Amino acid sequence: MRTRPVTYRELLRTSRLGGIVDGSGRRTIDAEVIRRCCTTGAPQVDPRGIRLRGIRVLGQLDLAGTSVEFPLRFESCAFEAAPILENAQVSSLLIVDSPGLPGLLANGLQVRGDLDLSRSAVTGAHRTSASTSKRAAIWLCEANVGGRLLCVDTTITTAGERSLQADRMQVGSTVRRSPAGSTSATLGSVVSSWSGTPRSPPPRPCRSPVRTEASAPPAARSTLPASAWVAN
Repeated sequence: MRTRPVTYRELLRTSRLGGIVDGSGRRTIDAEVIRRCCTTGAPQVDPRGIRLRGIRVLGQLDLAGTSVEFPLRFESCAFEAAPILENAQVSSLLIVDSPGLPGLLANGLQVRGDLDLSRSAVTGAHRTSASTSKRAAIWLCEANVGGRLLCVDTTITTAGERSLQADRMQVGSTVRRSPAGSTSATLGSVVSSWSGTPRSPPPRPCRSPVRTEASAPPAARSTLPASAWVAN
């Protein structure tokens, strides 16, 4: 039986009350509906933000250059195309447990809180204006994350291209890739360049499939001038 898509009216009504639109894996929403709620409907959204669960996002969510004063949370949501958040400003962005995230284009993104991609399955190899020669699944060049960058148990499949490109990215708190001792069949090595205080050393390059964790004290902002996770 076909289920009706999530409409702008439904999303705005639920977000006004601080609720969650739960599609149980069977409903869809047009990306333009989300964008409309983040722009023209923004004054009516509760401070808890827009929260979607188990919904497939149709089309490309394009929030480039927008300012979103509330959190965006996508839990167990699949995306038809890579979201665009280049030079956007958001309170926090969570795309967790996604069974299908075909990349994230977010150069220049400003996040006041956390950026969380944990347990999501990321694919894709995209070019952006930040580089004419490199392709990557996730682009975060010159992004600024005031809280944590979380990619715990995230898998990134790029067919030999770069997994994450994050030149000159700044993270105000912890960068977590995985709990200590966990493994991944997707990420074969970690290549990172990290500058910060002596208390926040760089993760060592790793040729085994074990992912690492790097932490920076909250009082110090660490800069990632050239960071990439390279898949086998």
